[in-house]
Amino acid sequence: MRIHVLGRWPKVFSTARRCVSCRLMATPHTIASLKRGRLPNDGLTSVRCLAHARRKFFETSLATGSPLAHRAVQMFRKMYAVEKAAHGLPPADREALRQKYSLPILDQLHSELLENRDEAHGGLRTAINYTLKAFDSLRHFIFDGKLEIDNNPVERCIRGIALTKKNSLFAGTHEAADVWAIYYSLIESARLNKINARSYVNWVVGEIERTRGEIDYSLLMPWHCPNGHIEN
Repeated sequence: MRIHVLGRWPKVFSTARRCVSCRLMATPHTIASLKRGRLPNDGLTSVRCLAHARRKFFETSLATGSPLAHRAVQMFRKMYAVEKAAHGLPPADREALRQKYSLPILDQLHSELLENRDEAHGGLRTAINYTLKAFDSLRHFIFDGKLEIDNNPVERCIRGIALTKKNSLFAGTHEAADVWAIYYSLIESARLNKINARSYVNWVVGEIERTRGEIDYSLLMPWHCPNGHIEN
């Protein structure tokens, strides 16, 4: 089953198997699926998520107090500070900021990890090997302002799917599962566009009933909803 979340760029994503932009923001699970041939990889560029690399050093720092892990965490923190400053800027400006401030930090991180790889052990060695192996894919966001530094926004959106996937197995029929997918797509589309999901779904159903289905469905996208706008 494929869930499509609808909206206006950049608040649009789809979990369809083919990536229109020819870039795949990959998690370790996605990379493993590509290697096993479960996902098509023709013309795709792997863009790895920095949050996964950062998490390994953060956990190692907490568990062992490793100075290198602590320094790595601080480097990631500086790069995320750059992302905060670049938020909302046009892609070209984001790219310029990243190349000016984040690229030297990434290069320094790469150098330190290479220097200490042979002496590291345990969780630190795992974190170093993971990051070095994925390093080329971790760098792609530096050179494309349309890319995000991590996959966290999408993962937060699909967390509900992961939490309820066992329940969805008991939808009863394929038709019922399709209905569930439609409603979930509507709900997530509303959230992405900062519309209260209940207000949006009520409005969509009301408009369909009012027009007896004779309506241009593009007019039922979240940004046309007059109710339930959520302020920042």
